[in-house]
Amino acid sequence: MPTAATGPADSNERTAIAIASVAIVAGIAARTWVWTHRGSLFLDEASLALNVLARGFGGLAHPLDWGQAAPVGYLWVERAAFLMFGAGETALRGWSFVAGVATLPLTWLVARRLAGARAAAFAVTALAGSLLALRYAAEVKPYAGDALAAVGLIWLGLRVHDDPGSARRWGWLGACGVVAVFVSLPSVFTLAAVGVALAGAAWRRGVAARVGLAACGTAWVVAFGAEWFAVLRHSVGDPYLTEYWAPVMLDPSQPALMARMFRAAASVAATPLRWEGSLAAAAAGVGAWACGLAVMARRSRTGLVLLGAPVAFAAAASIAGVYPLSDRLAFFAAPAAMIAVGVALDAVVRPVRPAITVAAVALLAAWVGLDGALVVRSPGSLEPA
Repeated sequence: MPTAATGPADSNERTAIAIASVAIVAGIAARTWVWTHRGSLFLDEASLALNVLARGFGGLAHPLDWGQAAPVGYLWVERAAFLMFGAGETALRGWSFVAGVATLPLTWLVARRLAGARAAAFAVTALAGSLLALRYAAEVKPYAGDALAAVGLIWLGLRVHDDPGSARRWGWLGACGVVAVFVSLPSVFTLAAVGVALAGAAWRRGVAARVGLAACGTAWVVAFGAEWFAVLRHSVGDPYLTEYWAPVMLDPSQPALMARMFRAAASVAATPLRWEGSLAAAAAGVGAWACGLAVMARRSRTGLVLLGAPVAFAAAASIAGVYPLSDRLAFFAAPAAMIAVGVALDAVVRPVRPAITVAAVALLAAWVGLDGALVVRSPGSLEPA
């Protein structure tokens, strides 16, 4: 018989691990199905693919045609996939598939480290069945890679936080941060949050940690500066892109600011949960995210910064008119948002038995999964070729 002190906790831990394992396996299977059955490229994918197929590596470091914008590192990955595997849809979507699959176990690792196994099980279950996550794992677009870069950088930041004196961990964080800047546009927001989260630990742990933070920060700034002057500044000034994204910028001088702020929050937290949702569903998702961040604020300031600050930095960029917080471009924050939602749900079911946890996860899986099933049943239906 388990003791009252340790038995329920151990049972909940085992239950959460089992749930997360099932969710990750199911999520990988669903992503594989969608990736191999998505069909022809739709218009936006084809517009980006035309640039990849028609240009060499050097040409991809210049502003793109057909109203497209993407980080140069991502374009090089796509160009390499084309040269190695040809111009088929499956090959061009290969990087997104790999990123979509890898995001699931990384989300589990980060969520378990920050909030425990049960909150992590909720987060992974939500992400595994998310319609947007399934869709972006099978598109010639960088959005799945954005999510992978964000959660990967958070994981590396947590490893450094656990041992700020390790030059090896600082080196991995610095190098991966530089790569992320060139592969994922919004990775700069996560890097800023990681820098803020590690600043206190670096200051307390002596010269080596401070040097590590300074070296990483310098490398990230130089990398982003190179990316900005080579590609991004042209995209920001492009008349077509400026007009296209204007409705989802958080420009205080434009009308309906509160509505656009709620839409941005819903894009971060609610749309990954329920793409085809109502206003009530959007409010529920945003509310759960906000509650999860509030709970995390009481438990860990570092956790709050890592989960919430990337969105805050992205919102500041949107106010400045340089980053739109739409469903697609906010997807980088989806793993962290799902972790925050998991924290909120964990706080609700914490006092109950494992059977209730299983029931709560089942309800969450049904709510999210019924939406995600749309793309599984007909992978090419969301964006007709």
